[in-house]
Amino acid sequence: MTSLIHFGVRVLDLIFAAGLIGTVVVLIMTGFEDMMTIFGKSPDEPRTRYARAAHQSTSTPAAIR
Repeated sequence: MTSLIHFGVRVLDLIFAAGLIGTVVVLIMTGFEDMMTIFGKSPDEPRTRYARAAHQSTSTPAAIR
């Protein structure tokens, strides 16, 4: 019975480690993508950062003094 519990704990350890490694990989990939976007090396740029919705005005906002 004790060996079954130890086996279960080891399986949970492996699942936790796999999740942790996957999270680190995703964070590293996201960081590289963000750096490429910030420094202008991204193939997605240039694009409009904030496209206006269809219901928004296309006029230029007034200058604030």
